This record gives sequence, C-alpha cells and structure tokens, in this order.
Amino acid sequence: MSTKFVIAEILLFSEIRGGRACMPVDSGYSPYVVVEGDSEFIDVIFIDVPEDAKPDSTFRQKIEIRYPNFVDLNLFKNGNGFQIFEGRKLIGNGVIVQQA
Repeated sequence: MSTKFVIAEILLFSEIRGGRACMPVDSGYSPYVVVEGDSEFIDVIFIDVPEDAKPDSTFRQKIEIRYPNFVDLNLFKNGNGFQIFEGRKLIGNGVIVQQA
C-alpha cells in the first residue's frame, strides 16, 4: 500500500464554536475529512501539529491520507476545501495547498 500526503491550511474551531476543548499535540491526531463536492468520510492523520497552533487560527499542516488505495485521490487537489470531523461532529475546515 502506498502512502499519500498533502499540506493544508487548517482552521480548528474553538470549543465555544463547537470545536475541540484542546488542540491536538504532535502526531497521531486522526479525524475524518469530507472534501467539498463529496460525501465520503476519509480517515486522515495529522503529522506533527505545530506547537503554536491555536483554535480559530489557521495553521499549515501535513496530513496523511489513510488507506489511499480505497480513496479517490483526485479529490485531494490543490485548492480543494474540506471539512474536519470527529465522528459526525464538525470541528474545523481546511484547504489543500500542496502535494507532499
């Protein structure tokens, strides 16, 4: 199985906006994303969340697409937006800015 990474500008909502109570730390945070124009929940991993990342502020994030052989990778083109979910709870959004 191959590995697929992208770089995205991410915004995670603060708890008051319905987001997380705290920011993810380091690597291993594994939410789902739904790319605009699609309805599939895709399992991803955030790699090395920046230490200075804060809720309601954008930050650049490397994302690993889990199980890329079972995902339409054409969805992950530069400029495509997506929503970030924990389970079915919307907790943020992002835009793909680079293939990694």
